[in-house]
Amino acid sequence: NPVAGRNDPRLYQPPERREVMNGVKLDPEAAVVIWEEARAKTFLPVFLLSYAYLGARVCYHPGPIRDLTEEMKDPGRAYRTLNRCLKLGHHSIFAHTPVFVDWDAVAKRLPPERFITFKTFWQNGRLVYNLRHFTEVIPNVVHRDALAPFENNPLGQPVLHDAPVAIPGVKLQWTRLEMDGADWGVIVLEGPSRCFSHQFVRHTTLNFNQRSHRYTQVQDVLVPPTCQRRGDVAAFLSQAEGLYEKLVEDGIPKEDARYLYPHGVRTTIMASGPLALFRDFVEKRSVPGAQWEAKEVAKAIKNSLLEGV
Repeated sequence: NPVAGRNDPRLYQPPERREVMNGVKLDPEAAVVIWEEARAKTFLPVFLLSYAYLGARVCYHPGPIRDLTEEMKDPGRAYRTLNRCLKLGHHSIFAHTPVFVDWDAVAKRLPPERFITFKTFWQNGRLVYNLRHFTEVIPNVVHRDALAPFENNPLGQPVLHDAPVAIPGVKLQWTRLEMDGADWGVIVLEGPSRCFSHQFVRHTTLNFNQRSHRYTQVQDVLVPPTCQRRGDVAAFLSQAEGLYEKLVEDGIPKEDARYLYPHGVRTTIMASGPLALFRDFVEKRSVPGAQWEAKEVAKAIKNSLLEGV
């Protein structure tokens, strides 16, 4: 019964886990117990919250991701953003921050049906949650223990490595976290098309946040190599860009004007989860029948985030 990641024993369900998940959320009392056990050992190194902040800002930022790491140096800025998301119920951003807990410690206090829920993973004796599991049911506790310490302080800087992608204008940044036998990966892709991102988000065991063209201006289109030398393609894109800009200037909301742009519009997308979930994506998108852009992204992830694991 693999949780995710074909042929990866680190994410297999132990026998006591099978057939016990009754809902998609933890109950608040169980969440408090798990939170206490997490805090007792390897609770949230400060830099881990930076990935939740990136998840929030990726949605509304039209520029390079490196700009966002500079923002975190501003005392209190990250706190204000994260606290606002918490109050508004924008929980998806918190899913990028992992929470690792000892299985045995939790199992001594709770039966499995109370601590296993949607997107809970098991690796080498560790339960792997994400912060969203807790913001949805005990937000005040999360605020007190995880957010409030940064109210007047800068947030820890995220670790992001650059990796090449064989597609002009596409950049990959990644990090790999390991803690007591459990792992977690985070990637940010700048410049892929929405044709690709529609495929990427189908790998639903991963966590995603993506640049919103409801709020940011469409800036560019990724043109496949097979179409780049055609004059009629360039003419069409020029016409589409001109119409889009005129609609926005005339007061048409960006979220409506974007309907008229091609699917090849470039975006920024962030994904996170245990490494086996990325390995599953790479396996599925490296086959001969996969789309060319997805193949190149899969190759880049394999040679960076998954290198040597």
